[in-house]
Amino acid sequence: MKPLHSMTRSRMHIPRIEALAVHGGLLGKTASLIGLEAHIKDMNNDSTIDIPKIPYNFFKTSITRSALSLVTQYAFKDPNSLKIVIGHSMGADILGRVYGYHGKYRYGINPIDPPLIDLLVSLFPLSQEVKYDYTKKMSSKAKRVLFIFLEKEESIVWHFRSYKRALKVKTTLPDNVRIAKIEGKHAGGFTHEDLFTTKNVMQEIKKEIELLCQPLQQ
Repeated sequence: MKPLHSMTRSRMHIPRIEALAVHGGLLGKTASLIGLEAHIKDMNNDSTIDIPKIPYNFFKTSITRSALSLVTQYAFKDPNSLKIVIGHSMGADILGRVYGYHGKYRYGINPIDPPLIDLLVSLFPLSQEVKYDYTKKMSSKAKRVLFIFLEKEESIVWHFRSYKRALKVKTTLPDNVRIAKIEGKHAGGFTHEDLFTTKNVMQEIKKEIELLCQPLQQ
């Protein structure tokens, strides 16, 4: 894989990051993802993370056309930045509709193709989203794709988003797609209070960023 950004020979250079973070439904809110901001800025202090309020339905239990359009039509501002899109829970499901199977499962919505990004991060998505035909489509829209599941979900409510179930679904993956498992909590997202889950998620995200920003080989 060719590096996406220029590197120095002495050390890895991580360019400015522009991140779009999509919060989940039910208890999800913009504050649920604020804990990621400090970690992203730590890699490059000029980095930004945008966490818009997602227009789910009234009870925040289903995805709306407006939510899909918000993500599909999102405009990054810096042509030289490292562009990352992160989705948590139902926010990850939105990314599946936009970057993967385009709403063919349940929703019947076919949004326009989103622009190419550097890294797509799906946090605790539906396990069935790791099917090859879905991940193949995602891999064509992002240089790297990362699925993160909890090693052990804390509630039976989330069993359909479990790592164990994802392994049963998965057959093979495109070369630029990776599945990771972490310890942590599903509910509540990545607040300043839940530093443990946030730290574990960011460790996996940093691995992907480092792969994207590998120094030129001699």
